[in-house]
Amino acid sequence: MEFRVLGPLEVLGGAEPIALGRRRGERCLLGLLLLDAGAVVPLDRLLDLLWDGDPPPAARGTVKTHVARLRSVLDPHRDGRFGVRLQRRGEGYLVDVDPGAVDA
Repeated sequence: MEFRVLGPLEVLGGAEPIALGRRRGERCLLGLLLLDAGAVVPLDRLLDLLWDGDPPPAARGTVKTHVARLRSVLDPHRDGRFGVRLQRRGEGYLVDVDPGAVDA
């Protein structure tokens, strides 16, 4: 997979774009994780960035839902066979991809 975060977020599987859906929050979450690919991004930082410093009470659950939906598209078997894994680590998340697969 190839990830383009400079400009509109795009994910390519070979030459074909992968549909991420229209949910802005999921796309933003993936973009944030890709900017720090391979590093754990603390959940509190994600909440702050996704909701501009004012997350709603259900924000933690919303992030979990976003991650589950992204996994179903990018890593449905949860084994990284497509070159990407979204993982929870401690109190944060990381996207495990080859850094060369991200254009930033």
